Amino acid sequence: MEIPADVQAVIAIVRVVGPEFADVPDDVVAQWVIMGREFLHDPENYKSWNMAQAYMACHTMWLNGLGITSTGGGGGNQQTAGAITKYKAGNVEIQYANTSSSTTTEGSDSGNDSYDEWLEKTTYGEALMVLDIGGMGGLTRWG
Repeated sequence: MEIPADVQAVIAIVRVVGPEFADVPDDVVAQWVIMGREFLHDPENYKSWNMAQAYMACHTMWLNGLGITSTGGGGGNQQTAGAITKYKAGNVEIQYANTSSSTTTEGSDSGNDSYDEWLEKTTYGEALMVLDIGGMGGLTRWG
């Protein structure tokens, strides 16, 4: 697969912001960049379109089991839900596999989360919300 120049630019950002994905080949990252665009608003809604694409690629790769956790101290991008078992595009409905037997938190007992809640599953998604000027820096969203 020949990787287009615009996607190569995004991959370069992924390599900086997502060290967990150092072992993921460029052609695989490129596919996640291209697929991740479907989850994003129009480019003009972001402070940086390339950064938004990179954060979305990292977010979706992490939620789908790609990446290596570091053995270093604190923080990091911890997955808080299982693999995606259902996705609905109209009014965004996402369902996750159960990862533990712990009690559910308010609003998540159905396994369905809003777009913002889905983004909050990783620090990459949280960073993406900050870039979203249409969503007022991730504070609010439109339907």
